[in-house]
This record gives sequence, C-alpha cells and structure tokens, in this order.
Amino acid sequence: MKKFISTILCALLLCGVFAGCGADPQSGTVAQVYAPDGAPAISMAKLIADEYAGAEFHVVPPENIGAAVLTGKADIAIMPTNAAASLHAKDKDIVMVGVTNFGSLYVVGKGEEVTSLQELTGKVVYSIGQGKVPDLVFRILLQAAEIPYEFSSAAKEGVVSLAYVSEGAEFVSGLTAGKMQYGVISEPAATVAQNKVQGAKRMLDIQKLYADATGSENGFPQAALITRKSFVNENAAYISDFMNAFRAGMKWAETEPSAALEAIQKAGSTTVPMLTEQIAKGCNLGFLSAGLAREQLLDFYTRLNEVKEEGETPVGDSMPDLDFFVSDL
Repeated sequence: MKKFISTILCALLLCGVFAGCGADPQSGTVAQVYAPDGAPAISMAKLIADEYAGAEFHVVPPENIGAAVLTGKADIAIMPTNAAASLHAKDKDIVMVGVTNFGSLYVVGKGEEVTSLQELTGKVVYSIGQGKVPDLVFRILLQAAEIPYEFSSAAKEGVVSLAYVSEGAEFVSGLTAGKMQYGVISEPAATVAQNKVQGAKRMLDIQKLYADATGSENGFPQAALITRKSFVNENAAYISDFMNAFRAGMKWAETEPSAALEAIQKAGSTTVPMLTEQIAKGCNLGFLSAGLAREQLLDFYTRLNEVKEEGETPVGDSMPDLDFFVSDL
C-alpha cells in the first residue's frame, strides 16, 4: 500500500512539473530553449520569468545560435529566418514554427538629419557585418529605390557607400568619436545610441521602408521560432502549448521592461544594458505561424538572394522546401 501511494505521489509531482505545457510526464521531456541576445531574447522574457514548465532557457551570443541548433543542443530556438532556412538545407529535421519578429532595424545618425533614403547618397552608412540581414535588407531598399551603392568606407558623390562594423556597440563608439555618422542598427542598440551620444537620432524606420517598397503589411520576417520535426512528432502537445504561451507573453516586456530585463539577464543576456517600453516596442515583436507566413518568407528569401554578392549565401544554395514550414500543431 505504501509503495502504491508513493508511486501515485511521484506521478502527481511529475504532472505538476509539466502542468499546462503539454509535455508527457512519463517521457521526462525537458526542452532546451535557446535565443540570441537582443530582441529575440526580449520576446522570450515572459516565459523565462515564469520558469515555464519543462523548459531550460539559454540566452547566447547571436553567433552561437546556429551551432546550438545544428548540433541538437537546442530543442526550440529563435534565430534569423534566413539562417533557419540555411540550416534546414543541411538538416531536414530542422523546421520553422513561426515568425517572431518583423524587423527591429533603424538608421541612426548624428549631424545632418536625413528623412529619406535618397538623402543618404554621398554618405557612408555602416551595417553590422557584410552579407548579414541588416546589410542585405538595406541593399534591398536601395535597389528598390534605384539608388546606387558601393562597398567603401569613403564617401562618394552620387552613391551610398556601405561599410561595416562587427556589432552595434562598435558603431555607437564610432558615432561617439565622430568617426561614423550613419548606421543601420537594431534595437536595443538604436536606443542606447540615442541615449549615449549627444545629438544622435533615429532617422529612418527600416521596417516601414521595407513595407512601402515590397507591399508587406508588417515589416520583414527577421526572426523565427524553430524546432525539430522529430521533437514535434514526439512532443506535439508540448510544442503547441509552448507556442501559445510564447505568443501570449511575447509583448510582456512592453509593460514590464524592468522585470523582462532581469529575466533575460538571468538566462545569460549580456548585451542589453537597458530595457524600456520604447525599446520593447521598437523590437517589432509579433507572431505569425510558419504556414501563414510562408509566402512572405519565400518572397523575403528571394529578395535576399537578389542582392547578395559573390560568396554570400543568405539562404543557402536553394530555397527551403514546403516541409520546412510547420503548418499545423
């Protein structure tokens, strides 16, 4: 009798651990959840703060997220939509659940204010990494506006000169020192630059410009929630409930920025020094299932490939197949 009661208590405890998340207690499911530092981590703050049942959260440097997914360390992760497509080409088990961020990029500058892309001709504009999404999206906009550009750190009349930094903090330092004047950077670095550098302003909203140029309703699909097909097959209820909880809490940082900052720092964030309602809203967080976002994503991938230079592979060697987009959970 005692052994029977002990068994029942153990089962109840396991059910309590996984209550509300859909995981099968008998399988001992624990999802390792990864997010790159910055806006993607901010979207996950509510789940981290709530210690969502059955999940262990890891906020890592953006350059480490791909390895975490490809090696199988991550059961669920947020990563750039184009990088997710590239990994799917290498491992068909990697699939997309939904888009989580519709762009958080802004042209920040100091000095002569610009109100249009055309006004950037004859100036140098810095982006984070050649061939990365901020750079490619900016090229898409320049191409759509029929504005010539070249790769140079020197200004040239009649063209936009594209130059590069390794991270947002490097641009902020250059802006502070007067060595750089304009840059395409994301939140929260965009707001940090305005607060840290006297005279710095957020001049252009890349999301709005992209929507105007392409007809998109909500910016561009920058980041996605991904998992593995094998994980979905084994834990369909878990991933479905996780997705619903994520969707419900992703804008929590807009109303509870201090608590959200504390949560992501607890999970490993080191590059978000401050978080305000303005920063959270500037991250342009939202959720659209991969099935509904598929056409928008394929259009985005096509546009990325159209502006790539030799040696750049923003979406891998081929477009992702339909199995990449999870349409039903």
